Amino acid sequence: MEGRIATVTEKELHRLSRQDLLQLLLAQSKEVSRQRAAIEELKSNAEKDHELIDRLKGKLDDKDASLETLKHRLDEKDETIAHLKRRLDAKDETMNKLKADAEDMSGTMEFLRSRLDEKDAALDAARARLDLLTGVSTSVRSGKNAEERLQELKKQVAREESAEAEQRKEEA
Repeated sequence: MEGRIATVTEKELHRLSRQDLLQLLLAQSKEVSRQRAAIEELKSNAEKDHELIDRLKGKLDDKDASLETLKHRLDEKDETIAHLKRRLDAKDETMNKLKADAEDMSGTMEFLRSRLDEKDAALDAARARLDLLTGVSTSVRSGKNAEERLQELKKQVAREESAEAEQRKEEA
């Protein structure tokens, strides 16, 4: 009978001897003690489980708060990146405008250089004529043959005019 509880009717209970009744009572007492110990152990385990659940909930709450903070920081970073991208796009646009302006200025500079070269050539030709004329007047004063000097001057002027005409053709 020990270790197992049997259902006993009242009639059977009256038939049992005093020793059997004591054994039955002792067995029930041991079973109650065992079940109480099991209940206490279950309560203890349940309390530990609740403590563990509370700790895990706390950790989850902390993780949720951390996630929210990280989301907020990520949103800020995304905004910063978008702002920097807009600034970079604006700078790229400005650079492209500056490049176009520089190319335009380069063309203008080339044109001005060629005009300056033309003017320098015309100035050099004018100086050469002036030198020739000055030389003719000096030659005449010094008694050189004016006819020879005039012929040299005409040849010089013709050479300069043909050089200027060729230069104009090249530019056109």
